[in-house]
Amino acid sequence: VKPAVCLPFSKALHDMSMLKDLSGKTYTAANGQQTYEVFYASAGLVPVIGELLQEHFGFAPTSKPVIGLDEVVAEVEKDGIKLGLGWDNWSGAYVMGFCEEGSKWVNKISHFLNDELEKPKYRKYINM
Repeated sequence: VKPAVCLPFSKALHDMSMLKDLSGKTYTAANGQQTYEVFYASAGLVPVIGELLQEHFGFAPTSKPVIGLDEVVAEVEKDGIKLGLGWDNWSGAYVMGFCEEGSKWVNKISHFLNDELEKPKYRKYINM
């Protein structure tokens, strides 16, 4: 029988983070529209997603984010179509449609983000 091997705490945390990733899933939200959620994301990913939505899709922020103890809420807009952008401790980071056209954008954005967030530079946004 081999003796148990104890890993240093930082190594154990690193190994746990390798089990988590930033892949997201698309769901139908309570408003009947599409939402894309990245469950293991930290709140720090919200401004990063906001920048990506602006750079790659032309969505611009409509106001500064509202930051609470367990959530971050913001909105972005393009051609009169608004999307919710935020983070909470139930969903992780999310992009949510408010109307049918917004839901179509959420589906397009979800494909882009699934590929983009696989890049190693985003691993620091995984919520431990």
